[in-house]
Amino acid sequence: MKLYDAEKQLLQAIYEGQEVASGDDYATCLRLINAGLVKGIPTSNLRDGNSYGALETTAVGREELHR
Repeated sequence: MKLYDAEKQLLQAIYEGQEVASGDDYATCLRLINAGLVKGIPTSNLRDGNSYGALETTAVGREELHR
């Protein structure tokens, strides 16, 4: 799978422990989730906007990082 630099950076950050993606990272995180590289829980609300929480890399995501 071809990942853009922003996707690689976010995937690496999630692998290293980042648990929340919001703002500019929200769309990138959604793309990673749809590709099966990351799993998380939607935590969007009207006050704080769109976000995902409890982010973790999947086995496929970890494999992609170590290519």
